Amino acid sequence: MPKDITDPQRYDIVGCGFGPSNLALAAALTDRWADSKNSRRIAIRNVVFIEKQPNFSWHPGMLLHGARMQISFMKDLVTLRCPTSPLTFISYLHAQNRLLSFIDRGSTIPTRREFADYLEWASLEVVKRGVQVAYSEEVTSISESESGLIDVTSLRGDGTVIRRQAKNLIISSGGSPRVPRPLRSIYSSTDMSAIIIHTSTYMPSVAKLFQTLATSQSPFKIGVVGSGQSAAEVFLDLHNRLSTQPAFGGEMHELDMIIRQGCLKPSDDSQFVNEIFHPQCTDMVFDLPTGRTRASLLKEYKNTNYGVVNPTTLETLFEAIYDQKLENGVSARTGRNNNATHQMKIIPYQSIISAVVVNPGSGRRQGIALTLQNTQTRELSSVTYDAIICGTGYERNSWLHLLRSSNLAKRFGVDGAAFQDYLPQPALIPVGSNSSIDLAGHVKENSVNYELERSASPSTPSSTDSSTSTPPTSPGLPAVLLDDFPRPSPNLEVTRHYQLLPRIAKDEGTSLHGRIYLQGYTEETHGLSETLLSVISVRAGEVIDDIWNAASGEIQ
Repeated sequence: MPKDITDPQRYDIVGCGFGPSNLALAAALTDRWADSKNSRRIAIRNVVFIEKQPNFSWHPGMLLHGARMQISFMKDLVTLRCPTSPLTFISYLHAQNRLLSFIDRGSTIPTRREFADYLEWASLEVVKRGVQVAYSEEVTSISESESGLIDVTSLRGDGTVIRRQAKNLIISSGGSPRVPRPLRSIYSSTDMSAIIIHTSTYMPSVAKLFQTLATSQSPFKIGVVGSGQSAAEVFLDLHNRLSTQPAFGGEMHELDMIIRQGCLKPSDDSQFVNEIFHPQCTDMVFDLPTGRTRASLLKEYKNTNYGVVNPTTLETLFEAIYDQKLENGVSARTGRNNNATHQMKIIPYQSIISAVVVNPGSGRRQGIALTLQNTQTRELSSVTYDAIICGTGYERNSWLHLLRSSNLAKRFGVDGAAFQDYLPQPALIPVGSNSSIDLAGHVKENSVNYELERSASPSTPSSTDSSTSTPPTSPGLPAVLLDDFPRPSPNLEVTRHYQLLPRIAKDEGTSLHGRIYLQGYTEETHGLSETLLSVISVRAGEVIDDIWNAASGEIQ
């Protein structure tokens, strides 16, 4: 029978999730411990991170052979915060006896596989330095304890329920796969999980997919949905795999890429544009006067990250399509077979309107029939695929679900019923400076102009690959976008140091002594770097400094 364990220990920090952001925070903490080893006053001692995976892993679904990072190795877990830390990427290379070989590569950009291995190495190093990590355990709920701290309930894989108490809760559980609405019910079906795949699970799933499709002894027809980097990389990988997959009965396989815009567009990583990812730009974005102004800035730099493809990947993809045109042209002119096993094409200006499973339970190969709508002409068309790969990014609202389902919701002015899946998440608004916060961590009256913020209704993208579907529309009528709906009110306040602030008056009972921090969810207040690796080292240091300073005040 599953156990229900209440951990009697109070933790200075409980981390929800143990991906790069919370790993960077653990690294910042161990560096702080090393600096304080000769001091009797260690403000933060007991720390645990709760991670649902059985071990550390970073984007295992996209560790494609040869795929490179988009950033320099110096934007690792620690370098921008503390270049002398023992947890730098260079320290990792030295420990693995590959430093000189990496230098000889002549590039500061590591492969994705190597960076993933660096992160795994660092996850083991912080444990050696005293950080606890509870793997195979998922946070299921949070609540306010009688003492005003935060109770954290988690569930182990064996069904054991664990309850801990936190002075500081750091929520950084990453994103959940974002799937176009018409495909969601099919995607969530166990029977269909093999033929609708999100890029987050692509590498562990694609071999099994090809085995499943091959059993029917007929040509494959695969659709890739999305216009960003992940979709483009998967499209190329499928092209390479199909190049070695024999055609059936002389008929070629088909590979389509469905995008909402007119063409694939390059990401802008030029020198001046890249300054938007500098840590000081976080201050600039945070200090802007209204949410509308911040949303305008995010839109201006959207082409650095959303719905765009690295120029090198674009060039490779264009060459592949051009080679196909060449071979088709030669074959048409000469009548000779070009020995191609498949045909690939990009289908622009398409929105997915509906999806239906075909041949369910018939013993024949199952498929998915899509109804597409041209976003320009509003014409409808139908196409059936044997499998669909969704490169459509991630939703980042798990922290809201935790908050709205807890007794903490009212502390933050949140009505759980106001959060609906079909509405955008409520706006986060910045609380300008520490002078606006009282000693208990609550917003002082009149510290921010709430009405200016509530009227802004910024629409911040929630995925790293934009290719979402709009609700069904009739031909000739404009599409209705989800961001056109008004935001629920009230909004939520966050400090420059990423603390989510309760909104309570003095006469509403006892103070909330526990603190909640967000990592990876505050793009609309802190800027485009929030969901990226660019500033995780600096951000982690800021969060640890904030917690450490508060804890130091408590023990004086």
